[in-house]
Amino acid sequence: EVLDSEIKDGMTDFEKEEAIYKWMVKNIGQGQSTTVSLPSQRGGDDYTPHGVLKSRNAVCVGYATTFRLFMNMLGMDCHIVHNDYHSWDLVQLDDGKWYHTDVYSDAGSGPSYKNFNMNDASAMQGHDWDTSALPAADGVKYTAANQKKVHLKSIEEVPDNLKKGFDKDERVFYYEFDKVTEDDYPAADYIVTQLQSAFTASGMDAYVGGMWYDNEDESKGYILGLYVETYEDTGMSEKAQSLSEKDQTSITDAINAAFGTEIPKDPYDFGGVEGMGEEYDETTYSPEAEVGDMAKEPDMTQDYLPSETIEGKDKTEKKDYHYYADEDGE
Repeated sequence: EVLDSEIKDGMTDFEKEEAIYKWMVKNIGQGQSTTVSLPSQRGGDDYTPHGVLKSRNAVCVGYATTFRLFMNMLGMDCHIVHNDYHSWDLVQLDDGKWYHTDVYSDAGSGPSYKNFNMNDASAMQGHDWDTSALPAADGVKYTAANQKKVHLKSIEEVPDNLKKGFDKDERVFYYEFDKVTEDDYPAADYIVTQLQSAFTASGMDAYVGGMWYDNEDESKGYILGLYVETYEDTGMSEKAQSLSEKDQTSITDAINAAFGTEIPKDPYDFGGVEGMGEEYDETTYSPEAEVGDMAKEPDMTQDYLPSETIEGKDKTEKKDYHYYADEDGE
């Protein structure tokens, strides 16, 4: 049924693979959907294609076995790659080259294409495996960087393009330029640092990273890949998030009464500025501060988090800690 729905006549192997990747990212969840597991969830079959397609839930090996089943049904050769803690796929496309695709790592964020059709060089940045046991993945043509790249004249055009894409919920960006030289490498490092500062100054809880990728058009040099990861998840299961606001308030009030706490309804809010309590003095922190800036002269040489206790002294007292801006403006 999935193949009938997603695969169209005339598709190339790459287009078929991408269609399955997109369907799995959007339709298969990661593990159990409740924090307190139900009897049907314990020991569930979330690692074979049958269990995955029936429950629409999977652990990493479930994603890998299901993706391989689809690739085999579409006539493509596909291996499952294992290490001590993770599993993903190695698929051969019509250029005769092999590519790593880790659907599990992209599930719930996209499709972001961050872990789609990686060659060995890029896959090794976040994965490790026994390279002697599998064919080398040295393809370039069908990597996400080459298939999704946007051509810009210069690196100065990146911020505007990235912000427009981010506003459309895009999180991974690939940029090709007229010609990349060694001067662009420090510029790329600098732009990642400044983008991080911009997100922080804008009040966005995000992490910005980057990597250079091989370009199929070698005359233009490497492709710049940038990714933005946000931390918008409340930490609650889908079942918990579906609880009515009235019930959330009732349960939270009961817990606060029992423990003498003042936790908010949304656990993601706890520990931030609102979670610092009355001791927090907002004049000591500014996301727009310059490096080393602070509101008062320090009475100590070290910074502490408000909750730390050092040498038996509770550093939650306002006079015992200060906020400093680092080079990212945080």
